[in-house]
Amino acid sequence: MEPLRTENLRPLDVSENLWDRIFTVAPLVIIGTVEGNSYDLAPKHMATPLGFGNYFGFVCTPRHCTYRNIEKSGEFTVSFPKPDQVVETSLSATPRS
Repeated sequence: MEPLRTENLRPLDVSENLWDRIFTVAPLVIIGTVEGNSYDLAPKHMATPLGFGNYFGFVCTPRHCTYRNIEKSGEFTVSFPKPDQVVETSLSATPRS
């Protein structure tokens, strides 16, 4: 293997958010979890396939019930809504108190 030629490398400026510079497509998914005696549905828009297997990732913070529910049960469902279901998907994020 030929050694890496460092004169062809350019530094990547990370002072600005990298994802604001490019266009990328990520599907909207609904993550379903068990919450107490009921269910929690949470739309996530930052989902992506990982590798070549049946793996994917989505962004969720420990401040969200979705994260804590998955941590507690170790289980969740994933639904891929169709384009004509965007309104219903958005409504799944409304408070249910």
